[in-house]
Amino acid sequence: MNCRRSIAAYGLLLSLMAGQAATQTNTGQISGTVRDTSGGVLPGVTVTVTNVNTNSSRTEITGPNGTYVITNLPFGPYTVSAELQGFRKAEKTGIQLPPDGRITADFGLNVGSMTETVDVVAVRGETVNRTSGEIARTIDGDQARTFTGGPRRCGRSSRCPGVRRWSSAPTPSTRSIA
Repeated sequence: MNCRRSIAAYGLLLSLMAGQAATQTNTGQISGTVRDTSGGVLPGVTVTVTNVNTNSSRTEITGPNGTYVITNLPFGPYTVSAELQGFRKAEKTGIQLPPDGRITADFGLNVGSMTETVDVVAVRGETVNRTSGEIARTIDGDQARTFTGGPRRCGRSSRCPGVRRWSSAPTPSTRSIA
């Protein structure tokens, strides 16, 4: 009987792990809005996203509302540029796209000739996700240990604030649903 329970528990664990692995991807997206200096949206702007490691690039044209979305980008460092006839070319560098990340790269183009380029160096870290209401972040083991204060922060977990010791016996605060 215990062997059957162990096999069932193991099977359940494997199915949960497979489901979690299937939801994680190694690609992300970069999107944004291109405006002129007065704040008006610019349709027809050529936006180019270039992977710094592979030097491969993808191009998208902004729509009537000045927005663009480039999806299925492998994670890594990117440079994004925006250009339109009659405006200075703008470029953002140092954009780090994490796995399953969504980065917003907005541009403000200044009137000028196409030979002029405005370089904007991006800061490290993610920008605010204004594309979806999703709250998600992939963290590695070092970040998890730093966040929790390490494995010995509270000693026994039952001594941490807000953590209760689990018991199979019902307590007054638990209810059984039949």
